[in-house]
Amino acid sequence: NQTQEKKEKQQTGKIFRLKAVLYFHQINVKYYLQAVQATYDMIKSNEKYNLPIVNRIVIIGRDLDENKIRQSIKIAYK
Repeated sequence: NQTQEKKEKQQTGKIFRLKAVLYFHQINVKYYLQAVQATYDMIKSNEKYNLPIVNRIVIIGRDLDENKIRQSIKIAYK
């Protein structure tokens, strides 16, 4: 049903661009994540990181649900 599919797309939103700096403490590694729609690159950094360690993420999109995004990030970092 096209109407149902359209409604589901509206509920989930659409990410156009994403950039992030992610630190994985368990393995002591920093990654850079870049995405444009369905294409993404995750690049391991060779540089040492200093304290305080802060993850950063920028998301550009339409009809995004901030609570869903935050919940997904929390789940990924457990």
